[in-house]
Amino acid sequence: MDSRLETTCKPVRVACPTTSTSFKIRLNTQIDWLAKHWRASMSVRCPNCGNEHSYVVKDVYLSEAIADDSRISDLIAA
Repeated sequence: MDSRLETTCKPVRVACPTTSTSFKIRLNTQIDWLAKHWRASMSVRCPNCGNEHSYVVKDVYLSEAIADDSRISDLIAA
């Protein structure tokens, strides 16, 4: 794997629509890549059910950002 791509990819969680269990994928979080692919769909093979699922880049990115924000808020409140 290209080392530049490796440093810009972040593990994010997505949910399997069949089993409702989450699993990790890697998402490129480089701004120019996100801008170019913001509305694009990406397909990944699910380790939970074995099917291929499609996710929209912006939905995955925003869901992870919201999850990060709530985890940070929980830490601050503790």
